[in-house]
Amino acid sequence: MKRYLFLQWTNMKQALFSLKFMIVTLLICCILFLTVLPAYTSTMDVVGLLSIGLGGTHGNLMLVLGTLPIIPFAISFATDWEQKVIHPWIIRSGMYPYATAKVITSVLSAFLATFFGLSIFELLASIGLPFHLNSYGVEPYMYFIDHDQTVLYFIFYNTHMALSSFIFAGIAFFVSTMIPNKFVTIAAPVVFYYLSHRFTSTLDIPMYTKALTIFEGVYNPGTPGESILYKFTTSIIIVAILSVLSIIQIRRRMLHA
Repeated sequence: MKRYLFLQWTNMKQALFSLKFMIVTLLICCILFLTVLPAYTSTMDVVGLLSIGLGGTHGNLMLVLGTLPIIPFAISFATDWEQKVIHPWIIRSGMYPYATAKVITSVLSAFLATFFGLSIFELLASIGLPFHLNSYGVEPYMYFIDHDQTVLYFIFYNTHMALSSFIFAGIAFFVSTMIPNKFVTIAAPVVFYYLSHRFTSTLDIPMYTKALTIFEGVYNPGTPGESILYKFTTSIIIVAILSVLSIIQIRRRMLHA
């Protein structure tokens, strides 16, 4: 256990204190600012800008949630495989600790990159604009704004959207164990999202089980707590399944290497 914790800590340091993580976080913030620039007026507020910045009509949602956040670490297995350094790592730490630490770091670093990127955007935008003036935010998190708890609105909403990056990183990591190529890994979440969106949109299933709701929408069961719990539970289930499949695939690769 001590060896695994050391390995996990090493991976987290490598992911979170890297230049790539800082650049990706700032890029997320910059992309949002470039998107909302035409709407940046003195009558606007941060809640409204955030809704515009993450609006699907601008085409940057997958870049912000599904592409940039996976760069700091979700491509690490593909990189290790291409550089042929997996065997030394597994000899030192073991196959299961290596695989588990990789996938956990991948999804957590993607989650944090998105969360911090959105938070920095909101803080910088608030320098010249109020957090909320008259814009209508996202239900059910508008409950917090209606009760003068704007900070909680941003915390819940940022967490909700960052959980999408959490899932995308799980998808990317799994694909990297199937096809250990960095470029394929980076492209995988976008391809998976559009395919799953087209498929589930044709099915007669509850809205909260469709890809559109899971990845970019906000399901409103009635309260903010229920909404974030639904997103968290869905994210954990999807990533847990992908993690198990990733570990099995890594084991299979090592047995036949």
